[in-house]
Formats: sequence, structure tokens, C-alpha cells
Amino acid sequence: MNDRQFQKPGNTILIFGWILYGFVILTEIWGGIHVFLFPKNFMIPCLFGHLAILGSIILVGIDASRIKVKELEFSTLELTTVNRMGVAGWVVGCILFWILFLPMYLIKRNKLADFVLETIENNLYMTPVEKIAFQKKANRRSLIFGLVVLGILISGVIILVFGFPV
Repeated sequence: MNDRQFQKPGNTILIFGWILYGFVILTEIWGGIHVFLFPKNFMIPCLFGHLAILGSIILVGIDASRIKVKELEFSTLELTTVNRMGVAGWVVGCILFWILFLPMYLIKRNKLADFVLETIENNLYMTPVEKIAFQKKANRRSLIFGLVVLGILISGVIILVFGFPV
């Protein structure tokens, strides 16, 4: 099998991913109720939820790698930044903000596989000059995003240290 060949994956991962998502939400709710009712007991229910979160993050990484989302990084298709995220982008997103990124991945997964298939079948890749221009634009966006996040973090630290201004 050629490295560029691609076969669209099945939907078993979607079903399993949504089951994990629901399981985590239920265990976190159960854990919250458990802590409220029995404050001196260890939070076993939340432990199961955290293990399911870890498992779902690993699942996203393996699945994103399997459907070759990296192929979309330099595709000439008109894609959003989220659709161009590679495996590492999806995994880091799930680690930082799991409750949003896991369902987003599960919803976008089939569309991502379609984009990958179209890119590979039609050889829709950027030329080296287009890649450089695209990377400069992406670097600019990343810098702006990083500065905004840094500003929010600094504001948070100032509020924690000095208190919220009244």
C-alpha cells in the first residue's frame, strides 16, 4: 500500500468516542453529588471519569493519525485553521480544553476524512512558495493568539495577587 493511498475509516470510533464523552459527563456529575453527600469519602467516581478522559485523548491521537489529518496542513483546499490542525493540535486541544475539543473532533472527523481523501486523490498540495506564504500568515496568527493568551494569563495573575478591582 502506497503511503499516499487512503481508505476512509469506519464510524466505530465515533460511537465509542460519544460513549466515552457521556460516561465522563455522568461520572463527573456523580462524583460531584458523591462529594456533596459524603464529603469525607475519596472521589472514586471522578477517578473513572479522569481515566476516561485520558483514554479519549489517546483515542483522538490514534484516530487523527490513522485518518492522516497531517495531509491537510498544506492542502490547497479552502479549510479553516481548525481543519488544518494536525494530530498534535487535536491532542493538545483535548488536553487543554477536553469538554470542547473532543466533541468538536467527533463532529468534524468524517469531514476531515473527506478532505484528506480529496487532497490525496487530487494531489491538492501547496507549492513550496505557497507553503512559505501560508506559514508566515499562520505564524502571524499564532503570535497574535499567543499575545492574547499571555495578556489573559497576566490579568489573571494580577487579579489573584492584588484582588479583583471593585
